[in-house]
Amino acid sequence: MNQPAEHHPDRRFIEAVRAAAAVDPLPTVRQLATNVGLSPEDIIHYVLVQWATSGAEALMATSPLALRQLRDAAEAGDIEKVRGIVSWLLEGQ
Repeated sequence: MNQPAEHHPDRRFIEAVRAAAAVDPLPTVRQLATNVGLSPEDIIHYVLVQWATSGAEALMATSPLALRQLRDAAEAGDIEKVRGIVSWLLEGQ
């Protein structure tokens, strides 16, 4: 993927990942683990499993990022990207 950063199809996702790097989730994870009597690793595993196995409905309800990407692709007239996003959203069903 040698595309310029401003033209990368996942540019907004990449920017969101980089912005999230400024936030340390471990204090919250550790506190939650302490509160419920689990290890931080158990909490992290649970969060990743829930995210990775969410169906399209859960993704749309909890992750407006996918909807923003869909809107942006539609506004840009990028039908292939719209198809790709819709296909990805429906994979969980």
